[in-house]
Amino acid sequence: MILEKWFPTVFYYGLYPNININVLEKFSYNVRNDNLGRQWTNQNSYQSNDLNLKLPELQSLIETANKNFLVLHKELGFKDELIPIIDNMWININPPGGMSKLHKHVDNILSGTFYVKCHKNSGNIVFPNPVSNAQYHFHHKHLKNYNENNSSFYHQVPQPGKMIVFPSYAEHYVEPNLSNEDRISISFNTKLIYRSNNE
Repeated sequence: MILEKWFPTVFYYGLYPNININVLEKFSYNVRNDNLGRQWTNQNSYQSNDLNLKLPELQSLIETANKNFLVLHKELGFKDELIPIIDNMWININPPGGMSKLHKHVDNILSGTFYVKCHKNSGNIVFPNPVSNAQYHFHHKHLKNYNENNSSFYHQVPQPGKMIVFPSYAEHYVEPNLSNEDRISISFNTKLIYRSNNE
């Protein structure tokens, strides 16, 4: 017998102290003060319009994110002559009680989030299992422990300086912010370009 695994969803994350979160926190509040933002999947919270990717405050974040996207790009088997680059980026500020409804990032390849400011209980990002009725088939009463093969949800706990990148098809939501402080993140999507266009 041969054991194979198909249809996995890959996630890539880490902490990045090279990105100045103090600069990004001040920048995020300045954007909110100058920009009414938009109402998409956010509830009781602020989401900016797409940011100008040439702004100096964003360059370290963009450079780090693009490098991380290359890891998933290779893992997912994209052609070598194509590379992912950030296509759009926006700010999320969830005050106490703020959250984000279940959604996915359509018309994109890879997506990601960087946490600028967050405290304990400020709201995990949660990815439900895309397999329908997984909870029924893998009932918690029957499981010795949860793993990548039987879990109904995948959670990531936000930390300042943490970045997570994932395929854009992965549906997700953000739990309500139960802390007494704002939860600030910057999210982004990629597009694919040919290497010759970037050289």
